[in-house]
Amino acid sequence: MKIDSIADVIRSEAKQKASGIVANAEAEAKLRIREERKSLDARKMGELAEYSESIAKIMDERVAGARLEAKKDVQRAKDEVAVLVIGKTLERLCAMRRGKEYRKFISDAYRRAVSELGSGRYEVWCAKEDEPLVKKTVRKNDAVKVSGNIDGGIIVKSKDKGVLIDFTFGTMLKDREADIKSLAQKRIFK
Repeated sequence: MKIDSIADVIRSEAKQKASGIVANAEAEAKLRIREERKSLDARKMGELAEYSESIAKIMDERVAGARLEAKKDVQRAKDEVAVLVIGKTLERLCAMRRGKEYRKFISDAYRRAVSELGSGRYEVWCAKEDEPLVKKTVRKNDAVKVSGNIDGGIIVKSKDKGVLIDFTFGTMLKDREADIKSLAQKRIFK
């Protein structure tokens, strides 16, 4: 199911839920007013007016509550869609690992990390399936280590300074999570 259609379904359900709550509150208020009018005599009309005002306030509160709940439902939907978008983005990045672009990405990431860290020896961490590619990219005196927690990309650590630079897909997505969520919500929930 496409993310657009999921968002539309969730938005539609939230609107229906809010409309139903509002309609029920209005119907209940009208029913109460009708019943009270039948049972009251002329002397009690003042009390009826006060009661009607109370019912109107209750109805306003219920409508406001329903609107708030609908807004919360829409926000939850937006958040769910953003999580789906980030997951799909990670899947696409991982699928990219078989191409020339990924080899260039690894090479550029390694060079950038070495440039930022300065001279010295490095440990380069990568996923098991990236180990041959990374070994071709790094200098001979740099150690290549495998980590099961890396879904793509590399981590370069200076052996001398203990500083590391993280170019893993997970970290890059986490660093840009707010931007990705905002962009996804703008495109999907126009």
